[in-house]
Amino acid sequence: MITLNIYYVMNVVILQQWIVNQNKRGLKMKIKKLKKIPIIIFAIVIFILSSFRQKLPLPGEGVPIPDYSMYIYHIGEFGLFSMFLMLGFYPEFKLYFLMGISLLYGIFDEVHQYFVPTRFFDVVDILCNSIGVILGIIFSLIIYKIIKSDKKWIKNKEKK
Repeated sequence: MITLNIYYVMNVVILQQWIVNQNKRGLKMKIKKLKKIPIIIFAIVIFILSSFRQKLPLPGEGVPIPDYSMYIYHIGEFGLFSMFLMLGFYPEFKLYFLMGISLLYGIFDEVHQYFVPTRFFDVVDILCNSIGVILGIIFSLIIYKIIKSDKKWIKNKEKK
């Protein structure tokens, strides 16, 4: 009778531990899936924004003054794009693969603009997109290293 009770208690404890582990795995899977949502939304936003027509100067206004803020916009846009891509996929995929995806999306964006009336394909925009991708990945790696070192520091502090 006592052995059956001990056996029963042991099975209940093992079952509870298994349930806790399954819940942790399920939560980790949900978090992994949620991390991919920002990049999907941001890629759609980039596509939509690059589909808008560009304002052209009216006849007689002369040559428009170059707007260098658009270059900063491209750098920031693709910096964020690569940061979201790193957030969703970095430990799973290699860094060079993610960088390549970001650069290809930047080229795809410019090719897409070629087919939009009043927009055009611009190599300088691709260069700015590339600079943004590189800066975004560097910034993401710095943040990733800081978070990783903080987790190690917290684990070491809990052991003491």
